[in-house]
Amino acid sequence: MFSLLTPCPPLQMDYLGPPFDNPDFDPPRLNRTEAIPSATLEVSAWRNLGDQHRLMENLRAYTLLLRCLGDVDRELTNPALRLTFQHFCASVRGLTISISGLVTSLGYPEPTLLPPAHLDRGLSPAPSDFLKKLDHFWLMRELQGWLLRSAKDFNRLKKRLGGFVTHLDYRRP
Repeated sequence: MFSLLTPCPPLQMDYLGPPFDNPDFDPPRLNRTEAIPSATLEVSAWRNLGDQHRLMENLRAYTLLLRCLGDVDRELTNPALRLTFQHFCASVRGLTISISGLVTSLGYPEPTLLPPAHLDRGLSPAPSDFLKKLDHFWLMRELQGWLLRSAKDFNRLKKRLGGFVTHLDYRRP
């Protein structure tokens, strides 16, 4: 089986420390990240996805990811880290809005994105720092997977649309 996504190089995970930097580390997913669909697909399944289905999966995943990222933001206490994280979340929110606009401009019906019940009730805090770190590990791993998949999805969509894509240039004359 081939994976659409390449795994994260070990050097990028070294800063997390043991056991997260172990290449064989595959912890169980916790409640928050179970709701996020996995970005990993077999190449043949990915190629057979239609544009609408591909965009809807991206939109659903980023909507759920943003909700989880908001919970992480509330847990941060370092002001500089929190500001950087909020800037990152704003970029992910912008990507989500762009995907939603693309869905609308292509004439696809806007999906109703009902979050899983446990995300609406609010999440109970993790009982330990390790479980919190484990939860954040999975969240960032899924986010990385979706960012890689989205790049591939949008490149495929661009090739399919060909001449229908318009480039807007906002530079003033």
